[in-house]
Amino acid sequence: MTELASPRPAGISTRQYVLDVVIPVYNEERDLPGSVRRLHEFLTAEVPYPARITVADNASTDGTLEVARGRALRR
Repeated sequence: MTELASPRPAGISTRQYVLDVVIPVYNEERDLPGSVRRLHEFLTAEVPYPARITVADNASTDGTLEVARGRALRR
């Protein structure tokens, strides 16, 4: 059982958890913006604690890295 699936001890707020989602990509320049947008919308609507999306570019030869950098949101 993972930590996120484990019951939380009494007094622990869900705000203390952060869900990290890593998306490995290779040459996803065209599909990446929509995929990240849909994932962000899902996480915002369905996950009761903060989440962080990380795009792990696997040496793409197209513009994937630039697209990922352009989609970066920091809070």
